[in-house]
Amino acid sequence: MKYLHTMVRVTDLEASLDFYCNKLGLKEVRRIENEKGRFTLVFVAAEGDEDAKVELTYNWDPEETLDISPIGWRISMQYASA
Repeated sequence: MKYLHTMVRVTDLEASLDFYCNKLGLKEVRRIENEKGRFTLVFVAAEGDEDAKVELTYNWDPEETLDISPIGWRISMQYASA
């Protein structure tokens, strides 16, 4: 099993990036801006461990949302048929 990422919903993207990058020392490794869905995803990770990411999810429009933070794992299915 391999850890992939954890999603954290943020309400202030710049303040969140300041915390994760400037205070914790993580680096931004990918950014996705989705105009149709009106959200931005920013992936940050520790230098040298870019496979283990924290996904910062920022919704452009303030709204009531479910406060969920999924964790992604990759698992091997080699024994699934045994």
